[in-house]
Amino acid sequence: MRHLRRTLFIMLGLLVFTGANVMAQGSPMQMPQKSQKVKKVTDHELELFADVTAEAQKHQTAARKEITQILNDEGMDFRRYQQIMMSRRNPKMAKKVDVSKEEKKTLKKVKPEIQQVQQANQKKVMKNIQDSELSMQRFQQIFRKLRQDKQLMQRYRQVMQEQNGGGQDSTDS
Repeated sequence: MRHLRRTLFIMLGLLVFTGANVMAQGSPMQMPQKSQKVKKVTDHELELFADVTAEAQKHQTAARKEITQILNDEGMDFRRYQQIMMSRRNPKMAKKVDVSKEEKKTLKKVKPEIQQVQQANQKKVMKNIQDSELSMQRFQQIFRKLRQDKQLMQRYRQVMQEQNGGGQDSTDS
């Protein structure tokens, strides 16, 4: 269960990134999302989606290891890095997290290298989506529908379990 939530969270980040890129490239017309009727997700599409998200998880794990190593080389813990980054995105947290001058210096030093790792990761995931039979638009539609449709989410979990070789006996922490 935790693995599925993490995978979906990763995909959300990628979709936000992808959506921003599509808008930056100039999509003159934006259709209101509420008026878009999403067609039924087929089993085949769900399997393709699951394949892409599984690959995304592998890329994310590798990127996290790389980022952790970059931070460790500079004497910073990955969790501390996450805490600082979250505080920068959330004004309520910013007041609760004190960042030392040394940490600020470290963050400034590692920022380009971490961005490079993140961009490479995003490119890999984007390529996985493009190499699948799903269009980017359809991939995003399925993602949105998964968040809204409990039955579809259950089907997705089942597909992920089957792909991971799990059955009823599979344990998820």
